[in-house]
Amino acid sequence: YNVCQHRAHELLQGTGNRKAITCPYHAWTYELDGRLRKARGADKVPGFDPNTICLTPIRLEQLCGFLFVNLDPEAAPLEALFSDVAEEILGYAPEIETYKLARRHSEDVQANWKVAVENYNECYHCPVVHPTFSRGVIRPETSRITPSAMSVRHYACGHPSERTPYHLDERAPRAHEYGAWYLWPSFSVQVYPGGVVNTYRWIPEDVTHTVVHREWYFPNEELTAEQSAIIELDRATTFAEDLPVMHAVQRGLNSRGYRPGPLMVNPSGVATAESENSVYEIQKLVLSALEG
Repeated sequence: YNVCQHRAHELLQGTGNRKAITCPYHAWTYELDGRLRKARGADKVPGFDPNTICLTPIRLEQLCGFLFVNLDPEAAPLEALFSDVAEEILGYAPEIETYKLARRHSEDVQANWKVAVENYNECYHCPVVHPTFSRGVIRPETSRITPSAMSVRHYACGHPSERTPYHLDERAPRAHEYGAWYLWPSFSVQVYPGGVVNTYRWIPEDVTHTVVHREWYFPNEELTAEQSAIIELDRATTFAEDLPVMHAVQRGLNSRGYRPGPLMVNPSGVATAESENSVYEIQKLVLSALEG
């Protein structure tokens, strides 16, 4: 879609802002809505009609300020896929649409994207793998992870302020609660106790390699020392602890000795810190996508 309609040269690289889009090959220029503004020498070509030339459109929708691109013009709208998600997120961070991107980390994961997504969406491993997260951020025994259609909702109670390993903003709505929303297949928004907003994007590079883009959002332009400390704490604990786990699972999947065991699925349909209902539902989504 990032391609000139003249002779297929790529149009833009990187990120930034432009008042118009100019092809670096023959300098055809497009308006930001995709219409052709100018083609050099077009006045000398009989029958050339710029009104018939336009960049191929894509669908663009927003959810809580996050922009979603869809290349399928027939796909269902976001609201139909993720009903009530925006309302729930706004309950934790009412001003999220005005928040600023404060920090971005891109992490290499030597594992299939589904390994990374499944790991993110269950807390069965939290008491074992994440001591800081479990003893200071959430109380695993209160964890409730609820799959529904194309999303997975996470909820847990936080710890008292004196046990939280970062400065907790008591003014935030639901300041002592944790919420996260995984949107199939590759995006998640999470709000930590104190109203700290963090997102995940999983980008498959190949069968055994995934890049995870993690972003942090705050109301202010410049990070405070406390906010920087929250980001570094999470990166040095929760995410750093997940990396070797995901790598080990990927190696294990390649072992001839592995015979898949049963998932810990309870009949309630809600995953706790001792179950994996969410993993089961994600695997069903994968199978459905493969079957078309």
